[in-house]
Amino acid sequence: MSEMVRVGTAPEPGRYGCFEVLSSWLARVCGLLGPPERGRAVLIERCRSIHTFGMRFAIDVALVDEGGRVLFSARGLGACCVASADGARVALERPVSEAPWPEVGESLVMEGCEKGDATCEG
Repeated sequence: MSEMVRVGTAPEPGRYGCFEVLSSWLARVCGLLGPPERGRAVLIERCRSIHTFGMRFAIDVALVDEGGRVLFSARGLGACCVASADGARVALERPVSEAPWPEVGESLVMEGCEKGDATCEG
C-alpha cells in the first residue's frame, strides 16, 4: 500500500486532502503522467521543479520548502510548462480542481494517514 500524507494548515490539518507519496525514482519521474485518475493527488519528495511535458490534462501544483512554506503555487497549469522554486523540497500535484489549494507564503502541515481512513479520503 502506498504511503499517504494529509496536507493542510495548523487550524485545518486536512484542508487540502490526502496525497500519495511518490518517493522512488521512477514514481517521481512519472508523477501524474498518463490518464487522469479521479481524485488522485501526489506528493513528490526531493523535488524543486516540475514539468508538464507529455501531460494530457491541466494540474494544480505547489512547491514547498522543508519547513512547510509554500514557495510556488499554480492552478490549472497546462501542458509544456516548467515550474521551479529555489529551496523547494516537495511538490504537490493533482488534476485541476475547484477544491481549495495552498497559496504562496502559506505554512502547511503534513502528517501521515491511511488510504480509506475517514480522515484521509483518497
